[in-house]
Amino acid sequence: MNATARLYVVRHGRTGGNKQRYLGWEDEALDGTGRAQASAVAAALDDEPIDRVYASPLVRARDTAAPLAAANSIAIE
Repeated sequence: MNATARLYVVRHGRTGGNKQRYLGWEDEALDGTGRAQASAVAAALDDEPIDRVYASPLVRARDTAAPLAAANSIAIE
């Protein structure tokens, strides 16, 4: 059997801290641009078979993963 797996790595969308060039550990949600970026990723991968979505527990990571998981009717792991 010759199976191939694809792994897509996506950085979180923009947060207010990113916009202000704040570097450090802060558990921020995405801003409006970040939410649009997350939706754009889901749309760009619409034709790809997505079986799993993994994200860290940080709000920005889960907010970024949410549209992709929802589009594929799967939970974020």
